[in-house]
Amino acid sequence: MRSTATCLSRRQVLRAASLGVVGVAGCASRGQTDSGTASEATTTEPAEATVTLLSAAEIERDDPPVTFGVSVTDETLRSESPATLTLSLRNTSAETTVPLRGGPIFPFGVLLAESVSSDGRFLLWNERYAETSAVRIENGTVSVAARGRLGELKPGEQVSARYAVRRQEQRGHTGRFRVVDHSGVRPTYAGLTPEIELSIADREA
Repeated sequence: MRSTATCLSRRQVLRAASLGVVGVAGCASRGQTDSGTASEATTTEPAEATVTLLSAAEIERDDPPVTFGVSVTDETLRSESPATLTLSLRNTSAETTVPLRGGPIFPFGVLLAESVSSDGRFLLWNERYAETSAVRIENGTVSVAARGRLGELKPGEQVSARYAVRRQEQRGHTGRFRVVDHSGVRPTYAGLTPEIELSIADREA
């Protein structure tokens, strides 16, 4: 069973997630009419914006022996090209295999940027969303079937993935954002729960 929505508050996302399915969309709380459609103010965008990482670039733990890293690999957001984040998870042990659970996009999942000052949020795009039936995109709305997967990190192994801030999801909204998973909470990877925060600021012409 799936459900979809054009815009969800944090409370609605958490409630939907408890049912195993959640719908999210590339929208935010400001600049909308009562009918839920974007007003002209949200469609007027500057040529460029800058995405900056505000939180720690790396965190680690000894048990299990893993290091999580995040970096802004392309800070410039344009209509024709996204800004990009790279997430990584590395097993720092030479002997121990670390179990992982994630999904439906293994191991980092479906991620959103959520405003710290409002209920606005938008999808962080990953190319693998289009490759799985667990993530469906229709008319700008994304529905996610809660589906987990078990895996592992072998000694010394590292996995990484890129997530994009695209104009079609970001829609010109700026400010400070935290990264959350599709259930609206901070993601956890091998016992690590990184606090990822971003700033999106328009560039002066």
